[in-house]
Amino acid sequence: MTPAGSPIASPRSFPLITLLTLALLLPIVIGIWASVATRPAAEAWLVGDWLGLGLFALIGSGVGLGVALVRRLHRDALSLREEQHLLRTVIEGASDPVFLKDISGRYLLANSAFGRVLGRPVEDVLGREDIELFPADVAREYKETDQQVIAAGEPRTFESTTRREGDVWYFLTSKTPFRDSAGRVQAVIGIARDITARKQAEDALRRTRDELEQAVRERTVALASANAILKAVFDGTPDAIYVKDLERRYLLANAAAARAIGKTPEDLLGRSDSELFAPEDARAIDEQDRAVMDTGEGRTFEQQLQIGEGTRYYLSTKGPYRDSTGRVIGLLGISRDITERKREEEALRQSQKLESLGLLAGGIAHDFNNLLVALLGQSSLAQGKLPPDHPARENLGKAIRAAERAADLTRQMLDYSGRGHFQVQPVHLNGVVEENLHLLRVAVPKQVRLVSELAPDLPAVEADVGQIQQVVMNLITNAAEAIGDREGTVVVGTGTRPVRADEAILWRHTGEPLPPGPYVWLEVRDDGRGMDQATLARIFDPFFTTKFTGRGLGLAAVLGIVRGHKGGLSVESEVGRGTVFRLLLPVSTRVPPPPPLPEPQEAPRRGTVLVIDDEDVVREAIADAFDSRGICCLLARNGDQGLLLCRDRGREISLVLLDLSMPGRSGEDTFRELRKLLPEVPVLLSSGYGEEQAKTRFAGEDLAGFLQKPYQVKTLLAEVERCMKQP
Repeated sequence: MTPAGSPIASPRSFPLITLLTLALLLPIVIGIWASVATRPAAEAWLVGDWLGLGLFALIGSGVGLGVALVRRLHRDALSLREEQHLLRTVIEGASDPVFLKDISGRYLLANSAFGRVLGRPVEDVLGREDIELFPADVAREYKETDQQVIAAGEPRTFESTTRREGDVWYFLTSKTPFRDSAGRVQAVIGIARDITARKQAEDALRRTRDELEQAVRERTVALASANAILKAVFDGTPDAIYVKDLERRYLLANAAAARAIGKTPEDLLGRSDSELFAPEDARAIDEQDRAVMDTGEGRTFEQQLQIGEGTRYYLSTKGPYRDSTGRVIGLLGISRDITERKREEEALRQSQKLESLGLLAGGIAHDFNNLLVALLGQSSLAQGKLPPDHPARENLGKAIRAAERAADLTRQMLDYSGRGHFQVQPVHLNGVVEENLHLLRVAVPKQVRLVSELAPDLPAVEADVGQIQQVVMNLITNAAEAIGDREGTVVVGTGTRPVRADEAILWRHTGEPLPPGPYVWLEVRDDGRGMDQATLARIFDPFFTTKFTGRGLGLAAVLGIVRGHKGGLSVESEVGRGTVFRLLLPVSTRVPPPPPLPEPQEAPRRGTVLVIDDEDVVREAIADAFDSRGICCLLARNGDQGLLLCRDRGREISLVLLDLSMPGRSGEDTFRELRKLLPEVPVLLSSGYGEEQAKTRFAGEDLAGFLQKPYQVKTLLAEVERCMKQP
């Protein structure tokens, strides 16, 4: 328990006290002896006697005192040993580990409980440091707490852990500085209380509490989540959801219901439909609500409501709202806005109508163009054969001009059908607009002011310059005529905007959805008389017009051109406030081509032209035109006959003039077979439909050129000679 060198005293030190007492008496005796030696003999004897007596008495007293002190010290030693034994017994009997460490950290004393914690005898602990008995991190912690107590010079309590054989023990350790008689800290006394069971109980209690708190949190979160989901569904759905009482007043309404009429949900509470909608609409809603609550059965209604300045369409499903006894106490309703669907349905109907009319117009124009080829060709040839002063030349000239006007009408019909003659290339829309404004400022009435609002740095669009010029002229002319005789303004603007997939209003007139992406817009707006909804619904019908005179194909042709350019078109108009036309064209990813260089003049190659066309009058007109220029030709009424001529007389053929649309073997099939028989011979394609359609059908093929029917003789000859110049 107590090692050698312990600061606690031993009983063997008590005789030293007696020696110390004698050491104190000896100087007194020596002093008395010296005084006697210096006196006379008679006095010396007397003094000597007294000295002897005194010395004897002093010695006797010293001896007696020493004996008493020895006895007292002996009794104290016995008492001290008993106290030490008692202290040792208490320390050993303590269930808590008790220890004493010097300031260097070596154990001077430890009880059996301390040894049991370590799993080794106490003798194996004394003289060792913590690093030799505990894991490094635990020893470092104990060392730090010892130093804190030594530095502070006052007791401290720490909570610590120790590990042995995989078990973790928790201790609440009180450490006190041990001081010597001078008050210097010489050691640290410690008592450790095992609180492992308490910690485990606390941990178990904490886990139980944490589990309960977690369960409460999870339940709270689940309830909050369920409420949030319900609220999100209620407020986040685009459908209007509402509850009404028996008086048809709103008890509850979600954000969509309020947003539809420009209110907040709070604005609807306690109010009836008569306070929120137009009288006629409110009456219709009230009748529907009464029917549901009176019958107690759910019903579905389609409603048309005037909201703000527009009309919205809703599909509403309504059912009775019952209490716990099943009694009807109100109404539940869900209304879905189907305005866009209705518009798309209308756009589809319009598209189908336009498609039917377009097919009819395209078919008529195609057949009519073949007749006009013959009419224009033969008239031009006849006029060319007459002398300049012949009276019939004027009549032929009038016939040619009439045929050209007929050709212009067929072009408009093809434009309306979307099958017009398009030469699509990157075009700067601002340049087209400025050119037409310059011309139209002279043509429109003086009281109409033309204003341009053109966006700078406008990207190019994929368009046919001639077709876009026709669109601009038609829209500006219509806008000027809408103003009439009074003063007014026509504004032409351009700009860019992205198009989303859900913007059906931009293509409802064309009937073809616009791919999302960047677009250039052209806007023509006027402050004229405007149009009502009935007129607005028919403005793109062929030959529909609000004027006393006119061809009636202007806006129909505009629609066809826009559709052919894969663009969009929207119209807004109100009686007395004017009209706005907005055209959208896709942005081009190509760079506009530079102006073409003049071709060197070369003598045309001579050879034979194979003409393949199913119309007799067209073949005859072409043959007569070639004959007037001394060009030899072979005529074939269909693709099979043309291929037969290629096999028999292929060496003579220098050019093939091929019609696109023929019965039997098609123009595409005939072209492919021609390429196998005469791969080096150029093929000039001709059709009453547009060039863009031909390019689509002959994508990737090497065509020498394209002739749009009807054409003039000079145009035919110029194109044929150009193709025959090609090497």
